[in-house]
Amino acid sequence: MFLALPMLSVSGRRLGSVRSFPDFFTQCIRGGIRKTRRSKMKKIALFTLILLLCGGLVWAKEYEIQKKAGDLSVVMKMQRNPAVMGENGITVTVKDPTGKEITDAGVKVEYSMPAMPGMPPMNYGSVLAVQKNTYQGKLNFSMAGPWNIVVKILRSGKTVSTKFSLDVQ
Repeated sequence: MFLALPMLSVSGRRLGSVRSFPDFFTQCIRGGIRKTRRSKMKKIALFTLILLLCGGLVWAKEYEIQKKAGDLSVVMKMQRNPAVMGENGITVTVKDPTGKEITDAGVKVEYSMPAMPGMPPMNYGSVLAVQKNTYQGKLNFSMAGPWNIVVKILRSGKTVSTKFSLDVQ
């Protein structure tokens, strides 16, 4: 007992000439499975993309280096790792020998690129402001390459300094 059915359309898809009711069911099910598979694949792709983006943010770490300046401990953090041409955020934490953070000092950062053939040296400076027990500011690197950074700390009429090296991309 087979019924010939005319041209049918399911979910906007033309099924063509369907010869029997079982064929009609088979085509409906196949179309539904295909759509379900596509939908699942899209969801999986979107989930994977979101997971990769979140993972990248977790692994993106600041550049951090610690040195001594006299009897003080100085930790310099660059927001971007590696540092890039243009504006880069810097955070400097200064601690006394007991490990207590110091916020009553003046902190200045001088950064320079040494002279290269056909190019004079570049020298810049930035005074950092106290925010949340750290000194924060911006450094603007005008060129990629090796840069020398000197952190100067003025406290109680005495100035101590420490030097860092940084490669800018």
